[in-house]
Amino acid sequence: MASLDLMTTTAAVAAAIIPLSLLAVPGRRDTAARTGIPSPIVPERALAGLYRLAWDAALRFLRNPQPDLDLAVDTADAAPAQCDPCFIAQYAKYAHPAVPAAQMLSNIYAAQRADGFIPQPSGWRPAPCGRACSPPLHSWAEWDLYLLTGGRDRLAQVLPLLERFHRWLVDNRRGAAGLYGPTPGATTLDLSCQMALDAHHLSLMAAELGRDDVATAFAEEHSELRHAINALLWRDDMRWYAECHAAQPPPAVQPDDVKSIAGFWPLLSGVAPPERAAEVIAHLTDPRWFRSLPPAPAVSAQSDGCEGPAGPWGGAVRPAANYLVVRALLQAARPGLAKTVALEYLRSLSVQPRERGALPAYRSPERDGGADRPDTTGLSALGPVAMLIEAVLGLRADARANALVWAPRLSARHGIEKLPLGDRTVSVVCAARGPGRDYAIRTQADQPFTLRVVTDFARGTAWRGKKSLGPLRDGVAAIEVRAGAAEYRISGEPAPDATPPAQPRHLRATRVAEGALLRWQPCSDEDLAGYHVYRTEDHGWRKISGSPCIWSSYTDDHPPPGGCRYGVAAADTVGNTSPMSPAADLNSTGGAPSAPTSAESA
Repeated sequence: MASLDLMTTTAAVAAAIIPLSLLAVPGRRDTAARTGIPSPIVPERALAGLYRLAWDAALRFLRNPQPDLDLAVDTADAAPAQCDPCFIAQYAKYAHPAVPAAQMLSNIYAAQRADGFIPQPSGWRPAPCGRACSPPLHSWAEWDLYLLTGGRDRLAQVLPLLERFHRWLVDNRRGAAGLYGPTPGATTLDLSCQMALDAHHLSLMAAELGRDDVATAFAEEHSELRHAINALLWRDDMRWYAECHAAQPPPAVQPDDVKSIAGFWPLLSGVAPPERAAEVIAHLTDPRWFRSLPPAPAVSAQSDGCEGPAGPWGGAVRPAANYLVVRALLQAARPGLAKTVALEYLRSLSVQPRERGALPAYRSPERDGGADRPDTTGLSALGPVAMLIEAVLGLRADARANALVWAPRLSARHGIEKLPLGDRTVSVVCAARGPGRDYAIRTQADQPFTLRVVTDFARGTAWRGKKSLGPLRDGVAAIEVRAGAAEYRISGEPAPDATPPAQPRHLRATRVAEGALLRWQPCSDEDLAGYHVYRTEDHGWRKISGSPCIWSSYTDDHPPPGGCRYGVAAADTVGNTSPMSPAADLNSTGGAPSAPTSAESA
């Protein structure tokens, strides 16, 4: 039985903040939720279609609370996987408060015991206390929600609960080596890194609330875990953070030989030093490991134990795992590669709705139309919503300072409308721009806010009309945006760069019903802007793409009836262009679309 003070606190978090009028009824569309969803502006219709489809699916998972539970909503009609609610919150936050991400997390806390234990969620009800514990990802989800909403009251409510849970894990899941596992004495890489991630965010939360002693203690704990993970779980022979076989006293922890997606947790949790982070990231560009179609399978291609997409862990490409990779890349200051990984994942998803009319729970890493099953947890919206907003559009909220940080990374017109930012609703749109050209940005807001634009200029100036708003600082323009509609311009000079992107490889051209489908291996350059597509005509090569293609495929709607040849060149953000790829022939007949295999890519 929970103590009175804990019961009071969890009840306040779980019940007092529930706007029941916003909860969806099964089988009915919730108008309030739909009108509160932001609208991205993207250059590909397929991306916009995925975004709408993702929210259609996600809103179907909203449920009213059970009649006998004074709780919020759950987001799944079946028992979710262990980490699902905290990952679901990472996209649900963007429709706050219309979609109740905070209340979903409150459902989990309502089952907390007096000793701090929080059970793994199961279906519509909190799981019985005898079940496995929930993963320590709540502070990560809560902090990201706080950055978008600025809700200090909620931060103060949940911090004591999350502190208790963290201490329960320290007391009950910490081994002699200082690492963590699902049972006392066992060691796993993911839980050890999740505890480091939890300590980091609890430190941030405590510092935000003025609890400096608590913030310092959690920061020290993060440092200790960082040292232990790097000392015991890094494999020099594999150049990878490895999982462990069993519980062993230090220093006899035994990492195994599987390269799993868990190797990216050290990046997200701030555990990996720069040189090891670079080693891990290099695996994303190597077809022997995590460069697949689509990218980042749960287990790398050449690891022992890869059981294929239907295995219990296996080599499938899963939404939460891909989001982990994208967030890890952003944490490691690799936004260009994060954008590429996100776009390649979304490109693969764009095939699925045409085939079956629904987003999948997982994908095969071998081909775009591989084995999968319908999503029953709501996780599939992570890519079309969270990855799109954070990695492709390059947006990051900081409601504490009423600020929106934006790195416009696309050549075509792009942005977002009706994005919640604290108690504000803001819209930002960047016009199409060529390499080195000015940024032309339109804004709309119901209250003033600060827009920090991360540019590719080494130096420059922000303008409102003919009025200078001051010079850039380290390539960033700080603009105090007015309420209502406004227009701004950022001019400047790019840093000198004469290095072109890598040459695209393994171009294939296949006749399909829509015309000619081109596929090639994506480039991984950090400053990649996209690809130019060329076709042979009577007088030589002609570029047939408009703005640079944002992902590694292109459909030529009007190929010549006979044969022709295609070529692709990569372009970077300052205008450098790679050599054209080896040409691909399109004959008068063709088979089913295909893509480079791992062996060909190597």
